[in-house]
Amino acid sequence: MYKKVAVSLLSGLLVFSSSASALVFAARNEQKDENYALIQKHDNNMLEKSVSQSDLVGKKKLAMQAARAAFSKKNQEKYVPGELIVKYKNNTVSTKVRTKHSLKSLKKLKAIDAEVVKVQTGTSMDSQMEKLEADPSVEYVQPNYLYKPSALPNDPSFNQLWGLHNTGQKIADSIGATDMDIDYPEAMQEFHKLANPSQTVVAVIDTGVDINHPDLQGDIWTNPGEIANNGKDDDGNGYVDDVHGWDFLHHDNSVFDAADGDEHGTHVAGTIAASSNNGLGVTGIAPNVKIMPLKFIGPDGGSTADAISAIDYAAKMGVKISNNSWGGSDYDQALKDAIERSNMLFVTAAGNDGKNIDYYPDYPASFTSPNIISVAAIDNTGKLANFSNYGTRGVDIAAPGVSILSTVPKKLEAGVSAQINNSANQYKAIVNGFGFENMTSTDGPEAFKKALDYLGVTAASKILLVQDDESDDGYPNFLKKYEELLKQAGVSTYKEVTVSTDNSGPDLGILSSYDTVIWFSGYAMGNQYPTLTNNDLTSLDQFLKKGQKSLILSGEDLLYQNEDSSFVTNTLSLHITGEGAARTAVGVPGTIYDGGKYPLGYAPYTDYFTSNNPNLAKINLIFPAETNYNDAYDYFDGTSMATPHVTGVAALLAGKYPSFDAEQLKKILLSSGDNLISLNTKISGGKKLNAYKALTYFRPTVGQVTEKSNSVMGTAEPGATVTIKIGDRQYTAVADRDGHFTVAIPVQKAGTILSVSAGYTGDVVSVKVVDVTVPAVTITNTVSNLSKEVIGKTEAGATITVVIGSASYKAVANSARSFKVFIPVLKAGTKLTVTAKDAAGHVSSVKTITVVDKIPPASIKVKSVSNLSKTVSGLTEKSASITVVAGSKKYYGKADSYGNFKVGISVQKAGAKLTVTAKDAASNARSVPVTVTDKRPPAAPKLKTVVKSTTKNLSGTAESGSMIVVKVGHKTVGTTKTDSHGKFKVKIKAQKKKTVLTVTATDKAKNVSKTTKIKVK
Repeated sequence: MYKKVAVSLLSGLLVFSSSASALVFAARNEQKDENYALIQKHDNNMLEKSVSQSDLVGKKKLAMQAARAAFSKKNQEKYVPGELIVKYKNNTVSTKVRTKHSLKSLKKLKAIDAEVVKVQTGTSMDSQMEKLEADPSVEYVQPNYLYKPSALPNDPSFNQLWGLHNTGQKIADSIGATDMDIDYPEAMQEFHKLANPSQTVVAVIDTGVDINHPDLQGDIWTNPGEIANNGKDDDGNGYVDDVHGWDFLHHDNSVFDAADGDEHGTHVAGTIAASSNNGLGVTGIAPNVKIMPLKFIGPDGGSTADAISAIDYAAKMGVKISNNSWGGSDYDQALKDAIERSNMLFVTAAGNDGKNIDYYPDYPASFTSPNIISVAAIDNTGKLANFSNYGTRGVDIAAPGVSILSTVPKKLEAGVSAQINNSANQYKAIVNGFGFENMTSTDGPEAFKKALDYLGVTAASKILLVQDDESDDGYPNFLKKYEELLKQAGVSTYKEVTVSTDNSGPDLGILSSYDTVIWFSGYAMGNQYPTLTNNDLTSLDQFLKKGQKSLILSGEDLLYQNEDSSFVTNTLSLHITGEGAARTAVGVPGTIYDGGKYPLGYAPYTDYFTSNNPNLAKINLIFPAETNYNDAYDYFDGTSMATPHVTGVAALLAGKYPSFDAEQLKKILLSSGDNLISLNTKISGGKKLNAYKALTYFRPTVGQVTEKSNSVMGTAEPGATVTIKIGDRQYTAVADRDGHFTVAIPVQKAGTILSVSAGYTGDVVSVKVVDVTVPAVTITNTVSNLSKEVIGKTEAGATITVVIGSASYKAVANSARSFKVFIPVLKAGTKLTVTAKDAAGHVSSVKTITVVDKIPPASIKVKSVSNLSKTVSGLTEKSASITVVAGSKKYYGKADSYGNFKVGISVQKAGAKLTVTAKDAASNARSVPVTVTDKRPPAAPKLKTVVKSTTKNLSGTAESGSMIVVKVGHKTVGTTKTDSHGKFKVKIKAQKKKTVLTVTATDKAKNVSKTTKIKVK
């Protein structure tokens, strides 16, 4: 369970409360106005969680890649093997260059008029580059670089630093809001563009800093004027051997004292400057920083005099920025004077009382000094932390300050459980600083039973079970856990009392009725009020001193804010040294837990203590001292944690603008933040820190410039001269009091690059003139059911897309604006859509095309038409219009739904030529010629001869050209053909009298006349 915010305790903030001779820095409970030694709680109300290095192994490492790589095995991961990007000079025929150098084109980079090429296998990349660079047709050549996330360090716990890079990751049971951070990756991309950023020394005026921490040791300031350990003040600044800073608390050069804890200063330093890309733990904000540790706070606080000495030291040594995560409620003119005299940027925490410091000041945050920045804390969703102080006049900016992971010293040995036996007053007690509930299901019952046995508890003992600080926020409690522990210990008879948050528990009258009291903290531990009230302390003290009594105190923060009470120091004979995250507890020899080893669940507020009198109180469980720094990273809460975020960004700015003074840096930091609705009525300006915007503060913002624009508009620093360069020409204007500017320029072609700067030449914005003209599309061919392409005109370089149903077909318009898109042959009536998209992404209006029918009727079948016919009939395409042309006359009809047609005509002569045409709905026509056939028989032959038995020739007339056939019965006896006048003479054999002869005429069309009969006389 993470500690609920203790509003009054200055989480991560060292607070000072003045006295006549010295100011002791302490935590103050605002509601009760009681002073408590803050430093004993390290940074109490900081969220502390030990991060094991083993948990960090195997995380994906992300490293920022250099912009340029040499071609070597070492650097081959930085570019695509075998590929180069080549930009040709104007009017170069790229194919000639590729052929000359045996290159293969892979991709055109139209945006920059370049090309990706493949180098021939076996060719050295660097030698190929040299050849291309020497080619007069090549403007430049470079590798095809591989880019990884460029500003994400390979430090294993970087993904836990939500304040630097919030991806919505879950931290301390809170799911973050994506990008609710200081934009660190973007800031690093910007910072690493600087050719030679200035190194910045930042004074951490705080507790000590563990300068041997692997994540800090390379980032600690070294006094260039001092020779280490020679016992002399080499630089004459009044401090002997001040190699890495000074300890103004102990007045020596040891800037870290393990016995003092010095977690707070170490944590702050890590946020500012922990080494990046070293494969360890976390990363600090400012890679250009050296930390100057100036310690003036110890376990019992620090004085104003020492604070001023630290400030003066930093100022004399030329420090421009200091981090000051401490404060208090009393006005201190001397401190104010020292701060203002220093002229350094003095970044300080707003405080953690959850109060409005406009009305209830907190110093130094509430000083109106021009070089002070007061910092509030936000959580990973962008809300003001509920412990953070605020004020629209007293607080300047907010920064991440909840669940902040950073460096801490490796842990010293810490007592976490004790057994007390006061034989004189005849009482015993067990104090468990982490709570039996945080032990395993096997270890918990065992350890609890040993505690009961030590106290002499039996089944007959009268036991009272007290659940203190029952949460009123709906959280579960540990009551059932302790009921189960008692049951497993064989205890079934006891009484229970539940105490709600901030109330006193059972008084002496109730307690006296019991032999043993088991008092544990509930889920509301860590509230701003002590779990044990003054009444509770008195009642428990008197209860034990009645004699023959025993007590178990168990749970996180059970002794919170009662560390210096007589009950703790005398009755229990314990000295509370601090608190921290639970680790594996080890039994102390000669105690009830001798030989035991107990891994614990997550308990961030385990009390640490030592014995004031080993004859009365013996530590029975310890957290052993850490032998390395693998676990030397913790999560803290507080405005103290927000403050170094601002300090780190200030250091980045100082690296970019080394000549800037405190007020200039302050202006940038406060003006460049992100507006948050949650801060609008809480702090001045309503902004949270943004590192990227701070680094690009002087970079102008420029509106869109189009091929129709005759001016460039945007914003810059008020009063700054804005310069626009186009080629070798310059155009200028001055930003007005609101920062707006308008610079007149000639109209430019799309694609032209403008360079815009304002005030500082290092902040240049390149603006590309954009094409805002939507391309038009003209189709120049008729798309029919015979077509295989769509042809037309549009903007040169535009991509044409023809969509047919779910399929699409594309082509690019050439420099002459022409295009041809190949398509499949389609049915008449099919709908196509055509659009053009230019390089600027503008899309034309949709042009819809309907495929027209250009295929005539497949065929026309016409039945025979004779010189007897009065109709023309046949079969063709259904519903086609039919036209019959006979000479100068036309006859019309229409095919039915089956394609049958019949058209009435006048009777035509045999041999007459007709034309029959079928025309479909699209006016596609097909025609066939028809010749009128002869179906009319000739007239019966007329005989001129009187046939006798002696007649051998018959003569007569019939249709000219017809065949005359003479038959006797079925036997043909003579044939002939009429001449052009129709006359004929046919030879026959003489026939007997009375024989009947038949004579017929058959014309050229094989039509047979009627028969003429004649009898032989």
